[in-house]
Amino acid sequence: MRIQTSKSVLANTRIKMKNLPILLSLLITSTVFAEPIISSTTILQPFVDKHELAGAVALVANKDRVLSVESVGFKDIDARNKMSNDAMFWIASQSKGMTATAVLMLVDQGEISLNDPVEKYLPEFRNQMVVVERNDNHILLRKPDHPITIREVLSHVSGLPFKSAIEVDARFYGEGIFERYHKSRAEVKQ
Repeated sequence: MRIQTSKSVLANTRIKMKNLPILLSLLITSTVFAEPIISSTTILQPFVDKHELAGAVALVANKDRVLSVESVGFKDIDARNKMSNDAMFWIASQSKGMTATAVLMLVDQGEISLNDPVEKYLPEFRNQMVVVERNDNHILLRKPDHPITIREVLSHVSGLPFKSAIEVDARFYGEGIFERYHKSRAEVKQ
């Protein structure tokens, strides 16, 4: 039996796993009962066996407690390290949907409003500025017409750059900013 490398598994996973959401939804809907009626291993193991999924951790819970936590497959296929229940995953942009869901739950509960300024909850957003003009020698900033709202952040129309502040600085200050940044961070730690 040949195990595919992580890269080839990931490439194949996107194409072949179109039925996985349906299977997982069956598992999730089983939480209405006292215990899951289908094991997540039963659902996920065939994908591992067919080398369509490197590994996964599934947690099923209801509003009161965790009903099951199971893992299948490998953390590292090449090293044959089995997946553990406490494995950590980098989920990147998938966190946007989870965050939006959590925020909208707070809206439904009346805890926050979509029209609230972000700075009400994150003081670091106070006194934001917007770029009016930029060239090789300067950046001209002005105060925005209104503070950024939760609605604007959720709908990606807030004007916030996709890149981090250090990446934005690199465009303005030129090459070598990352090296200078990491060197200064290393000096601070000493």
